[in-house]
Amino acid sequence: MRWPIRNQVLVPMLAVQGAVVLCLSLLSAHLASHAVARQMEAQARSVQRTLSESRFPLTDRVLEQMAGLSGAEYVVMDSEGRLQASSDQRLATTLAASSGTVRDTGFRKTRLSDRTYYHRRLVVDRRRLGGTPWELHVLFPSAAYDEAWRRAVYPPLVVGAVAWLVVSLVSWRIARRVTDPLARLQRHVAKVAHGDFQPLEVRARRDEVRELVLAINRMAELLAQYETNVRKAERMETLAHLGSSMAHQIRNAATGCRLALDLHRRHLSNTQGESEELTLAQEQLERIERFLERFLQLGRSAGDGERETESGLAWTFRSAAGGNADVQSVVESAVRQVRPLAEHWGVTLRVETIKTDGEVAAPADLLEQALVNLLRNAVEAAAERAHRACTIGAGGPTAGENTAYVQLTCRTDSEFVEFLVADSGLGPSPQIAQRLFEPFATDKRGGAGLGLALVAWLAESCGGTADWSREESATCFRLQLPRSGGNS
Repeated sequence: MRWPIRNQVLVPMLAVQGAVVLCLSLLSAHLASHAVARQMEAQARSVQRTLSESRFPLTDRVLEQMAGLSGAEYVVMDSEGRLQASSDQRLATTLAASSGTVRDTGFRKTRLSDRTYYHRRLVVDRRRLGGTPWELHVLFPSAAYDEAWRRAVYPPLVVGAVAWLVVSLVSWRIARRVTDPLARLQRHVAKVAHGDFQPLEVRARRDEVRELVLAINRMAELLAQYETNVRKAERMETLAHLGSSMAHQIRNAATGCRLALDLHRRHLSNTQGESEELTLAQEQLERIERFLERFLQLGRSAGDGERETESGLAWTFRSAAGGNADVQSVVESAVRQVRPLAEHWGVTLRVETIKTDGEVAAPADLLEQALVNLLRNAVEAAAERAHRACTIGAGGPTAGENTAYVQLTCRTDSEFVEFLVADSGLGPSPQIAQRLFEPFATDKRGGAGLGLALVAWLAESCGGTADWSREESATCFRLQLPRSGGNS
């Protein structure tokens, strides 16, 4: 059975408070009863002394005056039970008929003449005054006694009830301040369990509940990060499995194409000389073969242990790490591959090399592919902006004017080689700006979202960095790799 914390706090507190109020009320009632009884006893004894020591005769008039002052009724009888005087004749007659059964045992509750009294029998000794001992019957109306008892009991009882109500409200409010945030946390944890990792609002109160909220928010953040990593790993796993099966078929086709192209190039070289276009096409096919061969290694048993902790393509780059590449050769080859695309789209491709002698600590083919990816993205971005300017702008650029450009700048120092690719494009959209180098992050129609991921993986596997920035009207991508040991 569910026992809410609110009830666990309220019920014991209210039970204790109610018991305290009840005990105080009973104690007040007990003390009030004794106080009223002592007051009646003292009043009866005072009347007894007064009548015993006074010299005035005990007449009905005297007893009536005393009854008016004290609120009690008085009846005086002789030793033989004959009535001598009384404050109420009818009451005296009724009492005389039953006086034989009365004993001097303190106040006793009795009913006389349809009314209830507290009856006490005392002896009035007037022998010192020349008289005889008489019996004094003191009768206090029970209504007066009950009224005095209520005046003594009801005030603490009312105060206790009000205090109990106040404590109940305060306890309920305190319990709500604890249980409401817990209920809110319970609902939030249920959302987290269903995959909603939005953080819960942190209240200003600095208490244990706030610390619990912060801990749950931290847990949700870690779970969201873990889910992202798991989804990324699942996508890469799928890509590795599908890619391995496809790469085998593509490699066979590329090999056959390269062999046929090689035969055709040899035939032309015997008659017309070497063709630069055929040489470039053959190099591209050879590069495709090498990359597909490396991709196929994902399915081999040699890499199973490593791939448990990293994505498949990242492992591909790590498996190829360790080679060195000549900076100048790689830059020239990458530019040669991208220039036809730039000319097709009408984009100016500029290259600036500053002290590019030496080698970089990275595989030549992978570095070349990374530069090709950066340059192709830059050319497409610059061409898209130029196309929009022609379509949307008022008249667009004048004939022969070319505002689209891509610039590749290569710098080297004693430790690193830096490749900087700047373009005149609009830059990435805000939706993916913070995750450009993540796999499958793209806003380009028909894009796979792997080009920049390959650049990031290459930089990571070789101990370098890859980042981007928006500078004035240009988008700049920076790839920094360490120089090889022989040139440091």
